[in-house]
Order: sequence, then C-alpha cells, then structure tokens
Amino acid sequence: MLNPKSLANGQEQHETFKSSVTRKKAVQYDYRHTDGELFSCVRPTLDACRQAKENWISKKEGASMIRYYLTQRPPAPGTFPGRPVNLKSFDSREHVEEIGRPAWGWVEYEWPLTIKETEDYELTRPIAFNIKDTKTNETLATMRGKEAADGMLAYMQNKYPEKKLRIATSPKEEERAK
Repeated sequence: MLNPKSLANGQEQHETFKSSVTRKKAVQYDYRHTDGELFSCVRPTLDACRQAKENWISKKEGASMIRYYLTQRPPAPGTFPGRPVNLKSFDSREHVEEIGRPAWGWVEYEWPLTIKETEDYELTRPIAFNIKDTKTNETLATMRGKEAADGMLAYMQNKYPEKKLRIATSPKEEERAK
C-alpha cells in the first residue's frame, strides 16, 4: 500500500490495481516534488502517470497559463478573443479528459478572460473534480478531468472501504467552465 508521507523530496512511488468500478487495471502514482509538494494521479499506465507528472512540473515551474477549450468550432480568426499566448488545433474533434467532452483545440492566456468573453466565444475551462467523504464533507483529493477523478475514486474506494465517497464539483468551478 502506498504511503505518500514516507516519500522524500524528488521520490516517486506507484502501485497497480484493478478497479472494482471499471474492472480495468490502473496505476496509482505519487511523486514528491523537490519543494515538498505532493503530486498524485491515477492513470491506465505508469508511462501515462509519469507524463502527467511532467506536465504538472512544467506548469508548476513555468508561467501559469489559463487554458480555454473550443468545443463548438476549430480555432480560427474570430473564434477566440485577442491574441492568446499559445494555441493548439486538433486534426479532428477529440475527447478532452479535463472538460469531459470533445473539443476542436485550445487557446491559452496569461490572464483570465471575462465571463462575457468566455460566453461570447463559447469557450470552456477545465473543471476541478473533488473526491469527498460524504459523512464529513472533507475533500480528500482534487483531480482535473472526469476520467482521472473516476480512477481516483475507484482507487480510494478500494483503499478505504469503510468510507462513503463521492465526486463533487464546486459551483465556482462549474460557473467558470461555462
């Protein structure tokens, strides 16, 4: 069983398990950054976990960009406001785990867009999914992406069978994602 408290800075640990919910094999992964912050995720493979860790480190150490997904049309002039710092167009509409639905691509800005801009251009922000103990309402984990949250919920239900857990999103996150 994993014990994140025993991880020294710069160390990782992982274990493979079979989800009782999805009946699929998954990997629970923990990494303690050199600054002491803990990163945890559940993905189908160890390589996917390590890629998620690298993405987290890049975002943590780099400039913090705010990503908006284009779910209605591909990125093109007039489909997003101003000049984004980064832009990615997918070859076709792809399912995006962070928002739980298909998108044509994404744009990133250094500062958040206004709600009006987000609505006018029909952009979508990622939602944070919280794993909560229904008895105490304590948030035990926060994940980006519904699939990641489902995987973490399955792992935590296996690890803590005595707890009744659920996935919740905060109203603020849901409002920002619109």
